[in-house]
Amino acid sequence: MWKKLKVGLMAAALAISGLLATNSNASAEERKYDGYCDLTIIKGVHTYDNRAHATGACSDQYVTGYYFALQSEYILDYGLVNIVEYDGQQFELFFPSKHVLLTVHLVEQGETGWVQENGQWVYYNPTTGKKHIGWLLDSYTKKILYISG
Repeated sequence: MWKKLKVGLMAAALAISGLLATNSNASAEERKYDGYCDLTIIKGVHTYDNRAHATGACSDQYVTGYYFALQSEYILDYGLVNIVEYDGQQFELFFPSKHVLLTVHLVEQGETGWVQENGQWVYYNPTTGKKHIGWLLDSYTKKILYISG
């Protein structure tokens, strides 16, 4: 009798563990995040001393990025350091109060300083790496442009 009871309990345990495994896989595929954030790292602009800062749900956390010229690598730093391997790479970040999905955008710096950052065109001075805000004379077209950012 004990043998039949043990076999029955083992069968029930296997059935329950199978159900739990199925549910955990489904929740991994449909993972919910507390927020989403973006980080745009511009080669030639964002250096170790002039880092890019994340926007969105990460803006209140220390999430930065820069281009490390000596190794020709894009670096993500949020307390841990990761190498960003391609444009659009996503990272799951866990903070004490939230779980977010970060998308990192990589931009090759153009000669004119115009870059698209988070879906908006902005002007970076290629010499100083500073973002220009306000009125700007485009030396190529000789037009006065308003830069917001």
